[in-house]
Amino acid sequence: MKMTLSVITLFLAANCFASATKVYIVKFQAYLYTVNDDIGAAINDHINHSLGPAITSKNVGDRSSLTEAFKYKVLNRLDLNHGLKKIDYSFEGRLAVEANVDMNNYKVIMPINTGIIWGISNGLCATKPDWFYFYQKWSPTIRGCKLTKGLDYEEFPLTSFKEFNLNSNHTASSFKIENEYELFFYYGSDFHSLEDFGHGETAYKKSMRAYKRRGFNETSDNNEKVSIFGHSNLSSRYQKLVGFINGVQTNIHFLLGNPDDATPNAKYEYFRFFKYAFQNGSGIYYGGHAGLGKNLNFDLLEKQYNEKVTYNSTQKQLMIFSGCSTYIQSSGFFFEKKPKNLVLATNGVVVKLRVNKYVPYSFYNLLRRTDSFTNTEIFNEIYHQFKESGASRKYLPMTVVESN
Repeated sequence: MKMTLSVITLFLAANCFASATKVYIVKFQAYLYTVNDDIGAAINDHINHSLGPAITSKNVGDRSSLTEAFKYKVLNRLDLNHGLKKIDYSFEGRLAVEANVDMNNYKVIMPINTGIIWGISNGLCATKPDWFYFYQKWSPTIRGCKLTKGLDYEEFPLTSFKEFNLNSNHTASSFKIENEYELFFYYGSDFHSLEDFGHGETAYKKSMRAYKRRGFNETSDNNEKVSIFGHSNLSSRYQKLVGFINGVQTNIHFLLGNPDDATPNAKYEYFRFFKYAFQNGSGIYYGGHAGLGKNLNFDLLEKQYNEKVTYNSTQKQLMIFSGCSTYIQSSGFFFEKKPKNLVLATNGVVVKLRVNKYVPYSFYNLLRRTDSFTNTEIFNEIYHQFKESGASRKYLPMTVVESN
């Protein structure tokens, strides 16, 4: 009976994690039409629009995503009438794919002109008829869509691809700071509000309870609170827990708030929390809306608040950013800011905030190991916590775990 249960357990685990992602360095050539004089921005917008056809209406196992971190070279520029330009360019960068993607026949599908694709689609070519989300919700394969290949969009085949080794090994002790772990967990409001946090508050409470069940206790340190936020009277909800993971004192900072302009005070507290975490953290978690990439773009927040963020490249850090499409929107940003000692988990597609309830508990299960853990084990642990939160297979968000 025990043998049978073990076999069943192994089968279920393999089935659950069959869609583990691979990452490739890929090259292709593409073209676009634009009136934008900033060619780099036009190409970046073009690449962003590749996300919709790569994930929309696809089953788990068939999805893919390019990253924002890429090199390009303009091969030809043709100036047409009324400021319109045709740009031919080459691309080299990372592509995350799931298990069933055929790399030999992979094609990058993008609009020919991103500036007009929303209008000519007539709202029929996206699963959500909203201009702001169109780039990640559109596809010419949606039933009723009348976009024409070669006229409205194009399919660009890869000219080369090479698998990028993701499976680095990490010792738990390398994340220590003065023989302690410092963890920072942020939970964003589901409703852009401080009155109703929705799934953000549920995750805040449930993950805190999970740590308390492991012996963590609430504590307060007003001086530390002032060091983090600049003041102690917060609009957001802050709590610190102290306990032990595998005999190592662990300090966990929980913050429940809203990181966007709807709540200006809480937005600044969010910035200060992450500014402190990037300098002083062993592990950092973000669970909430990605804001189409803005919420995790700390260059924008630096300019807004005229404060510099220091990314600590001498300290090894595990960061998990569980928002929508954080792979294409944020992975390149953080590897550029922190060129070494970063282990980063991002999502290739949208994620339902309700399945984030226990993802912060991944840090406990990973750091309590006496030896080490790999990127694959980080991926498996995160997906385990998604499933603990009730995520069905179709809600697994194509998580990518990379390190440098």
